[in-house]
Amino acid sequence: MAMLHPSSVSFDGLSPQLEDELLRFPASSFGKFLVQAREEAGVTQKEFIEAVNEIVTQKNPSLPKDRKIPAFTFHVYGNLERDDRYPLFEEFEPLYQTLSLLLPDSFSSQERERYYTVAKI
Repeated sequence: MAMLHPSSVSFDGLSPQLEDELLRFPASSFGKFLVQAREEAGVTQKEFIEAVNEIVTQKNPSLPKDRKIPAFTFHVYGNLERDDRYPLFEEFEPLYQTLSLLLPDSFSSQERERYYTVAKI
């Protein structure tokens, strides 16, 4: 009887290759994921940065002074898309919320898992 390696079978019974085909954003890095999702949303970097900063502006008043989320700049966001840095913990949620608002269809559970995995949080 053949033994299956645990990584060769996914939790939902789909092959890993089939799961990748079902993902809209099969990125292997966080930066590539951001680029793929932003392009799917049909927005420029400038438009995305404006949208994420609106969410940051809404969240900051309720946060303690030492937990405020810094505004995104072209440099900071560009570094994320180029994989020059990973998101800070406090940036993780606003980025996700912005993508969720801008994308025409919600993230699938596999896409949410991929977002978390490639962010290295």
